[in-house]
Amino acid sequence: MTRRVLMVGATGMLRPAVHALTHRGHSVTAVSRQPGRATPPSTIPGEFTAVSADWRDPESLTDAVADAAHGHLFPTAVVWVHSPYRVAVMRGLARLLTADAVVVQVWGSASHDPRDVLDSQGVDLPGRTMCHVMLGYVRLAGISRWLSSAEISDGVVHALDAAEPVHVVGRIDPWQQRP
Repeated sequence: MTRRVLMVGATGMLRPAVHALTHRGHSVTAVSRQPGRATPPSTIPGEFTAVSADWRDPESLTDAVADAAHGHLFPTAVVWVHSPYRVAVMRGLARLLTADAVVVQVWGSASHDPRDVLDSQGVDLPGRTMCHVMLGYVRLAGISRWLSSAEISDGVVHALDAAEPVHVVGRIDPWQQRP
């Protein structure tokens, strides 16, 4: 089944997720400051639309996405936005989502434990299925490292498929073993 997917913050660590979803045949609208960097190979069956916008200007971002959507709503969204812009971006994008949309919010853990800010910075959009992807780290042979772009993207795609309320990629605990 083809899905319309809105991805905010799509050119960095989520670029493999953009490619995976377009490879599945989905129609992906990728929003970032340099959206062309997320462009998948032309042989991929899905559709790709690049939208140039910066989440530090939530109103302009919402307007740019609305222009690109041509009146269509998104049944799926992946949003990776840092505070203090997360709430404003999520509220702005709410009008561009279907009433029953699946919304994945991605949370980093480099500077703080995402579990500590979920209640204050997470946005609940009534009627929508909200999924929170918390990014952790990998620990092997006593050495910790941050997740790769591929691991992050795999976790985000898994969260979309499973629509779990919370999905941890890697590990968050023990907190003091972060890289």
